[in-house]
Amino acid sequence: MIDESTDVSVKKQLLVYVRFSHQGRVRTHLLAVRELADGKADTIVNETMLVIKGAEIEGFKVIALRADGCSVMTGVRAGVTKQLQDKLCPCLFGVHCFNHR
Repeated sequence: MIDESTDVSVKKQLLVYVRFSHQGRVRTHLLAVRELADGKADTIVNETMLVIKGAEIEGFKVIALRADGCSVMTGVRAGVTKQLQDKLCPCLFGVHCFNHR
């Protein structure tokens, strides 16, 4: 799960969470909070890739991306989901976060 937000000091922040199964239990962990230069899809993808690589998560094990429904995240040509499908895992499934609907 990823989300981009602006904090009170007007800096863009990227939050990256991972949800996984371990010993039969579903767990959710915050992997990173990273400052972003801007809110563009390319910037978010590059920072997300660094977080995934830093956590030593194999790309083919990433199966879904949950994000808000904005075009930066879900755009079919150059959105974050599409770029991660191209760079990380072609079978990546984009999910519109229920709380953002």
